Amino acid sequence: MDCGSALGARLAANDRDSIWTHDDDQCDETSAFVGGGDSARRRFDEQRWPRLARSCAALLAGGVAALAVGLVLAYGTSDARLDSVALQSPTLATAVTIITFSPPGHAAKQMRKDRSGWPRSGEEGVRAYEENWRCYAALHGHSLFIERQDTGAFPSSDTGLRGAELAHAAAQPGAPNMSVLSQPNKYTPHWMRLLLFERFLPHASWVVWIDADALFLSLPNSLSSVLDRAAGPANDLVVFANFASQDPSGEFERSVLCSCVFAVRNTPGGFWFIRRWWALRGKAPPANDQSAFHHVVLEMHLRYAASLSAGPSAPPWHVRIYDSTISPCLHAHWALTEAKPDLRCITFAFKRLSSHGGLPALDQRTAWPVAWSTELAGQFLTTNVAGVGASWVRNLTRWWPLVEKTIGNNIFREGAPAGSEPRLIAHSKTGFTSPFMTMYHRSLLPTLVRECPAFLGCLDASQFLKGAFLGRTPQAWRPPILNTTAQCNGRRGGARLRGVWCRLAAACRVLTHVGVEWLLRLLGLRGLELDAAGRGAGAIESLPAASAAVSLRQSSGAVTST
Repeated sequence: MDCGSALGARLAANDRDSIWTHDDDQCDETSAFVGGGDSARRRFDEQRWPRLARSCAALLAGGVAALAVGLVLAYGTSDARLDSVALQSPTLATAVTIITFSPPGHAAKQMRKDRSGWPRSGEEGVRAYEENWRCYAALHGHSLFIERQDTGAFPSSDTGLRGAELAHAAAQPGAPNMSVLSQPNKYTPHWMRLLLFERFLPHASWVVWIDADALFLSLPNSLSSVLDRAAGPANDLVVFANFASQDPSGEFERSVLCSCVFAVRNTPGGFWFIRRWWALRGKAPPANDQSAFHHVVLEMHLRYAASLSAGPSAPPWHVRIYDSTISPCLHAHWALTEAKPDLRCITFAFKRLSSHGGLPALDQRTAWPVAWSTELAGQFLTTNVAGVGASWVRNLTRWWPLVEKTIGNNIFREGAPAGSEPRLIAHSKTGFTSPFMTMYHRSLLPTLVRECPAFLGCLDASQFLKGAFLGRTPQAWRPPILNTTAQCNGRRGGARLRGVWCRLAAACRVLTHVGVEWLLRLLGLRGLELDAAGRGAGAIESLPAASAAVSLRQSSGAVTST
């Protein structure tokens, strides 16, 4: 059985909700996912170690693994939502962790059939998305976590407006009555993503969120390489943009910045972003955390512009001195929000920044805290064909070639420089008004991710999509014949050890990370939190390359910074 077939068989047999693979140059992509297989055993046997040496190595590996498991059980977090991690260790963490939230039955209810009757059931649609995620994570050694349970809630201490704030808000023209303004916002599952970020961000260099209706399109490209192209050393957040020729203000003007796909870096600025977003839960419309997302992205730009105005010796944008710099479009209470006027206000604020503060164009690596990437993802929810609009829905046969051409232009980022990589992630729903998923279903991609051969990670992304997705007969497309080992290793940086050594490296990583956490507990630094007055910040900032991941559940709305 070849490498691709073996990996496909193991992938089909694996039904766990989380896939933990590490982007480690010492681990083969196949062995990192399923533990090595026949090729690893053959290599081990070919070395012909004495029996005693092999037994000692096995005992050593078993002892280290048992010790690591014991320490995790003894000192691991019983409730990740309440547990603050005071030390970030990017050198010990995984490079990229992908997280999403897909509770049983919820995503299936959102699936709609296209004109051919696909998907036949909601479960079939969910399976198409999840097979895509699992294969992509296995190909590139990324960690993938699919959260099934909604365990989130807003703090019981949350309140609406009180006192003078309540009286002032109630006096505004068109304001709701005081009984509404005195009520806190209601929790919805949309906010669960922030609790997941709190759990996983301290243990990865980047954490990437994808909605349950997003899938990976450019399978040969890894998230690590895409983020390297999109983000410079100063970037804490990467958001995706739809129009390669626009600046951020044009992005808001032509569409809506979507929180369906974004990446947060394990930095003080990245933690500030998560904490600030959570702190705005009482100011966002019900069931719409995306509105708060827009305000936080705007505030990151405003705070950085303020730091530029303060001169080269000014402190970084995420510290407390800039807490008075907030979104001018923000309301005091969720009941006062208005979607369209608020969005126009945010668009105008970005235009002002663009004209006076020198905002960078999209797809540029700069010192601003937010990177805007058209390569990371794109919206494929509906398709408007030039000169036809959305009327193609009424005559699908006539307009389908133009629909395919329009989607192809979107994939290859029309307006981007020649030779640019295609979009990595597509955000799209199912149904007859979302032709992208119909094209995906008809293409070779569902079959490829189901089998998940290792050579997919070694192909040219543009040629792969043109043949397997956009070709006139994609089912007839055949990948080029590859010397998989030579070409993959040549692209990914050298040969990799297999089997027991991969597992031993992973166990050592866990043991070291847990040991550091245990040492912090003994020193009294474990779980140190910042309160509204900033107490405790000095102790954390004295640690090199460290910052606090403040417990979101216990932050009642005051924004604290490290």
